[in-house]
Amino acid sequence: MLNLSKVTVRSLERNQVMATHRLGLAVMVVLLPAMVYAQTCPPEWSAVGDSSTIPAGLRTLAASPSGPVAGLYGSGSQDGRVYMWKGGTWSSTLPPTGVTSVAVFQASGGDQVWACLQGTVLPTAPHLFVWNGASWDAAPVPPFPYNRNYRNIRAFRDPAVLYLGTSMDVFSDLVAWDGSTWTRVLGYSNPKGGNGIIDFGYRSGAAVRAGGLVHYSFSTHLCGGQFALLSQISAIAVGNVDGVAREFVGGPCLNETLGHVAMSPGNAASWTTVGDGLASVNCLQVFDDGNGPALFAGTGLGLQRWVGGNWTTVSGLNGDVLSMTVFDDGSGPGLFVSGGFTVAGGVSAVHVARWGRKACFVNCDGSFGSGGCPTANALDFTCFMNRFQSGDPRANCDGSTTPPILTANDFMCFLTRYVNGCT
Repeated sequence: MLNLSKVTVRSLERNQVMATHRLGLAVMVVLLPAMVYAQTCPPEWSAVGDSSTIPAGLRTLAASPSGPVAGLYGSGSQDGRVYMWKGGTWSSTLPPTGVTSVAVFQASGGDQVWACLQGTVLPTAPHLFVWNGASWDAAPVPPFPYNRNYRNIRAFRDPAVLYLGTSMDVFSDLVAWDGSTWTRVLGYSNPKGGNGIIDFGYRSGAAVRAGGLVHYSFSTHLCGGQFALLSQISAIAVGNVDGVAREFVGGPCLNETLGHVAMSPGNAASWTTVGDGLASVNCLQVFDDGNGPALFAGTGLGLQRWVGGNWTTVSGLNGDVLSMTVFDDGSGPGLFVSGGFTVAGGVSAVHVARWGRKACFVNCDGSFGSGGCPTANALDFTCFMNRFQSGDPRANCDGSTTPPILTANDFMCFLTRYVNGCT
């Protein structure tokens, strides 16, 4: 048998290796029994690579599921760097100026990583950048407004749109990028000042939801409560929880009645409190951890989960949670969180961790059994081959960092892991 470990796979050689060994390796995997691990696999914490170099202040997380920039990205720390994880070790890069927020935009040619710098923006000093996988390029700057503070950047899929929130003194703007043109969605004046637009929520087929401290505006594009009713919004999420489509908002203090988190049936005509007893809310995310969709809140005391009318603590973190995003790193969707913690579920997880169903690299297609446990069969091998052939970084089974990243060693790594199962 050919010693695959000695084959170096480059872009042109990859197809040849795939064609030569597809049949033989596929037969090997088909002959292996489908692996169904333990009968019950509750959601659990896991480390996200070696994150010992990650600072505590990552206030934004964004992820790209596939393509050249596939991976997890974080920013917002005082050092101004963008931290990247592609399944192996963490790396970082420093744009021309330090950034405070990142987003992954679904461009026509593939995902792009956008970054913005919070600070006074002048026509001669661009504060928007795009990462092409190797270097930072200046991004198209909105023609309006100049001399504003870029507060936050957020992107959504289907349809693809990127939003940028800005502020200056008592004025705030929301602008949108569709891949070719900037559009001013809304501009408003807030006599009480404030920090402008700092988070966004989105539901397919519905309007954009945006909020900020001291103001949560209502218009045809931004929808929320009345002025001063919901006064300090720092987090927004939308999704189906308990079988009902809802919008959620959270922050330091919405008002004396609603506390830290409120929900609306979707028209923002009325808001009701979501439980009580939470600390100040930094971020919100709707996610299914295997027990059904639920609302998760990142707070100064860690991670909280709301479903069925009750908040419960997701135990295991020894610090706060500042940001969250859902990402499939190749082992099924997980809720990735960042914050000041150093331990997650009893394992070392410095400032970044994953919560969700049991992570298993060979469960490429993300299939799970009735007990929430990962399953592995020939479909996972097909999934892995497709990722490898397309150059998807998630096929980097051996975690190599020296080019070429994807080699035949990753095939051997996958087969070994398949036989060993998920432990």
